[in-house]
Amino acid sequence: GADGKHLHAAPMARPNSPIGHADPEVTKVANAALRPIGACHPSDFLQFMDDTISHSPRVHRQAHAIVCTTDLIKKSPAVMYLHIFRLVGLILKVLDPHMHSLRDYCLPASTAALRTVVSQYDNVVFQQTKQRLAAGDHVGQVIIYNMRTATKWTMWTAHNKGVSAMQFSPNGDYLATYCNAQASLKVWQYEGVSVLGMPASPKMMQNFTVQNNLLRTDPQMFGTPGSALTWSANATEIR
Repeated sequence: GADGKHLHAAPMARPNSPIGHADPEVTKVANAALRPIGACHPSDFLQFMDDTISHSPRVHRQAHAIVCTTDLIKKSPAVMYLHIFRLVGLILKVLDPHMHSLRDYCLPASTAALRTVVSQYDNVVFQQTKQRLAAGDHVGQVIIYNMRTATKWTMWTAHNKGVSAMQFSPNGDYLATYCNAQASLKVWQYEGVSVLGMPASPKMMQNFTVQNNLLRTDPQMFGTPGSALTWSANATEIR
């Protein structure tokens, strides 16, 4: 249950049992109990899951935290839109390459979670070749994560209002960001490295004003097929 400020532990999978072999009835009850709490208090829900991942000594609890979070994304995607960076950061916590046991155990759950996030939100995209994940938030900021290290690669303000959609170019060298509120489509080169060996600030290569809105922005429509930006195969057009 919840008292408005704190979440209390719900039943988790049995100790020492893989998440995929947890008692399905226990998992179902736990998810059902946490889902309405997350829908009403998403910030508290994410904090509870973050605390579970950070402090629980049992990997099955950490994996179950990811499973519960994925379930909430599927059922109530709109409530997580305002917390997109916290959401992605939560999932990446269990992918730390220095924590081998945690990463290996949670890999199926975290992979499913990231696939769900990318499929539900046009403002989160993944680039397979370069192993980069990009997320844009409701105030116009963008973070690109290095998925090999599960860490932030770079962060910048792409728009003055919310990022509606993004897409990497086919070769992964560029990122297109779109803001429906400003009818603005920008193309960024983000892979530069400074003289100190740190990621350089992304460079805006193109800035277009879109005459007709490309995408819907109704949060109730998250996950609607055909709504994302698409690059042409030769990376000369975005539609």
